[in-house]
Amino acid sequence: LAVLFLTLSLASFALGWTIAGYAFTALLVIAAGAALLGACIGCVVYFQYKQFMARRRLRT
Repeated sequence: LAVLFLTLSLASFALGWTIAGYAFTALLVIAAGAALLGACIGCVVYFQYKQFMARRRLRT
């Protein structure tokens, strides 16, 4: 996620979209801070996605 947020931040600033650039920079800081504290946001998102797909499969 950090690479994605960094890329989006740099692209936003390059295109002159300063508000979007600052928003992606803030998300980058949050993701990096969470990773330093031992929480992996990508792992949580992946787990929630797998749970969603499992529940969806059970309904059909």
